[in-house]
This record gives sequence, C-alpha cells and structure tokens, in this order.
Amino acid sequence: MIGPNPLVPAKAAGDKHGGGGQAVRALARLAVSAWRWIEARRARARQRRALARLDDRLLADIGVSRREAAMEAARPFWTE
Repeated sequence: MIGPNPLVPAKAAGDKHGGGGQAVRALARLAVSAWRWIEARRARARQRRALARLDDRLLADIGVSRREAAMEAARPFWTE
C-alpha cells in the first residue's frame, strides 16, 4: 500500500473540496496584483503621452522644458 501523497494537502475535516481554498485565494491575490501592476503601467503611459502633447506655455507653467518632456515621454512604460 502506498502512503498519502506529500504534495497534495490532506483534506481538512469538513472540507468538501479537498483543501484547495488557500490555493484559489493565493491565485486570486496574484491576479489582483498583476491587474494593479498592469493598470499602473497603463496610467503611466497615458500620463507620458499627455505630457508630450502639452504646449510650451503649459510646460513652462509646470516647470518642465520641451526637452525634458520629450525625454520623459520617450521612456518605456515599465520604468518609473
């Protein structure tokens, strides 16, 4: 007779589904984290595109030169 598989969690008393709830919650947390990461990068890309569209007067109002705005807008979305 072969013993229980150490890689599979033992079924808890009263657990109808084999103890997979923790794995599902961990996967859900991972999915939420990934979604937030993606959304933050998309927002950063939108902000950089908006910065690139500002005219010189608006850039001067916020203390940014045309060259600085172009450099920031050209940065990849994944960099801060």
